[in-house]
Amino acid sequence: MNREFMRTIEDVVERLDRLDILCELHGVEVNLVLLGGAGMIVAMEMNGREFRPTIDIDVQLLSSNDKVSVLKIFEELSIDEITGVVDFPPLEDFQAGLKVKIESDFQAINVYVPEIELLACTKIFSKRRKDLVDLESTSILDLCDLSKLRRMIEEYKSYLVNPEDPNLNLYYLQERLVD
Repeated sequence: MNREFMRTIEDVVERLDRLDILCELHGVEVNLVLLGGAGMIVAMEMNGREFRPTIDIDVQLLSSNDKVSVLKIFEELSIDEITGVVDFPPLEDFQAGLKVKIESDFQAINVYVPEIELLACTKIFSKRRKDLVDLESTSILDLCDLSKLRRMIEEYKSYLVNPEDPNLNLYYLQERLVD
């Protein structure tokens, strides 16, 4: 279990290297999407920006030839599989190609990071204060194509059981989301 802060793409890739080595040793092949703080570090740095340090790695598992083994490896490395916590964007949007592959020398894993608009939506549709602070105090929204982001927000709102829930971070950001 590694509880060191990650601050750069190199830190994230180093942690993913451990995953790759264990997967290769166990004959496991994995395709995953990097979410949360680690995903933000990568996405922001790819755009020449910084993001706050994070300790954990959150992923959405797209596919594996041995899900049971990969989940054991995730547990060993303290990698959290996100299921049911991030409702929006839906899994199929991560699978639909709205992501960028992280180029590295990985042998057994393929790691993708969502486009910045998808990552922003994971925070916009959250009710967590920490996500709102990230949206307000970093350049996440500045990097987004606002018209694309607004279209995504409208689409995802239509899937919500209670789209008018005032606790959604979305409603604290109305002024930032207009031209």
